[in-house]
Amino acid sequence: MARPSGHYVYYLWDKEGVINYIGKGKIGRIYESAKEQGAFGGVIYKRNLDEQTALSIEATLINHFGIDNLQNKKPNGASLMSNLKFPPRQHGTRKNKPLGVLPKIVGQEHYKKYKQTLKKGVALARRKREIWINEYLADKFCVYCGESETCSLAFHPDNKEIRKFSRETGLREELRLRVLEKIQSNTIVCLNCHIKLNNGIDIQRNASPIL
Repeated sequence: MARPSGHYVYYLWDKEGVINYIGKGKIGRIYESAKEQGAFGGVIYKRNLDEQTALSIEATLINHFGIDNLQNKKPNGASLMSNLKFPPRQHGTRKNKPLGVLPKIVGQEHYKKYKQTLKKGVALARRKREIWINEYLADKFCVYCGESETCSLAFHPDNKEIRKFSRETGLREELRLRVLEKIQSNTIVCLNCHIKLNNGIDIQRNASPIL
């Protein structure tokens, strides 16, 4: 079964709750339109549509509500549909639900309310990713001096970049593969040898780990 194309049809309303814009799009288009139109709120009317169906529904709604100032008011080759259940032109509770038109403000309020919980969640996720790195290094050793203590090992020459990328990347297998790709181009060394190499000091390799 084919996956839906992801088009949707949406409508926006003004501060009085009156529908004044209808459009179609994908992903975050409704938020972009709300900002462009200075809308008070908006909602997705139908989702998971192919483009032609979205065009037809868009044209039908524009025709039904008689919004003549829209550039997309013409059907654009799409046939009008007669079997739609139209939303009311105005609804008493609609103007109390701006539905994410101001996501930044809503996000700030949410952050303030759950600040400590969110911080703990972020710290826990980073800690899990740090543990993953340590587990990867558990059976490794410095190719120069043989140091095998996990907390003393580093990736040369991109230790900071790899650890930062690992902390910022999720733990799903496909995401961990991206971290491994970066690791493959590096050499496992201890922090002491890492510093020496970064300062241009030549050191000899030792294939035997220190147990």
